[in-house]
Amino acid sequence: MPPARAVMTVPTDETAEAAEIVERFLEASMVPDPDTAARYIADDLKITFTGGRKYSHPRETAAFNGKRYKLVNTLAIIFVVVVVYALNLPYAPSGVPWDDSEFVWSSVNYTPLAIILPLIFGLWYLVSAKDRYQGPVRTLEEDEVTKGL
Repeated sequence: MPPARAVMTVPTDETAEAAEIVERFLEASMVPDPDTAARYIADDLKITFTGGRKYSHPRETAAFNGKRYKLVNTLAIIFVVVVVYALNLPYAPSGVPWDDSEFVWSSVNYTPLAIILPLIFGLWYLVSAKDRYQGPVRTLEEDEVTKGL
């Protein structure tokens, strides 16, 4: 028996419309925006997760995932903090500034400066500068700009 051949079909307007609906549902589900996602499904739809868990509304799946991944999200944040802290440590004993016997400027790890300086400027902006910055100044009215469009 010869191997089966795939048949290419030309998408119809109906197929393209259905694909667009599925795309909008998936986008709303990933945000997550369960109420928007619910507009694209039938009222009697049952969503089945692995393990046989059945849900009738995207709100239920979002709540399940929120609880399920809360621990994973917390562990990921702790991991990032620990790794960033570990990478900020001097990589050689001669890079420790308070160890005068072996200290060499070429062994200093400058990563803490790259992290601390933007934090200092960010705090300065939040405390002081954001109240003084007014944003871009408009020189034209919107009607004049958009009149020809």
